[in-house]
Amino acid sequence: MKLDGKAIQAAMMQLVEDYKFDPYQILEISKLGIKSGFKKDYPEFKKSDILVDIKEDGTVKIYKAMEVVEEVEDPDTQIPLKDAKTVRKDTKI
Repeated sequence: MKLDGKAIQAAMMQLVEDYKFDPYQILEISKLGIKSGFKKDYPEFKKSDILVDIKEDGTVKIYKAMEVVEEVEDPDTQIPLKDAKTVRKDTKI
């Protein structure tokens, strides 16, 4: 699924301007909508496992939450500490 972050940002700003909605509420509603769409395309993921980040420049990133462990028992939900540290150096178990 390809998301156009600039189009999402423009639509959000239009809602804020036209209807005087709170920008933070629009942002949260947008994140929920993206999560729902992602879940529809990838039903194997739980909504609670999906994290959506929308930056001010319109960049949209979707992450899958994983549990950091010493020894992986379930590769669908867990990641070893050494691999997690390659993504984020300050990761802990």
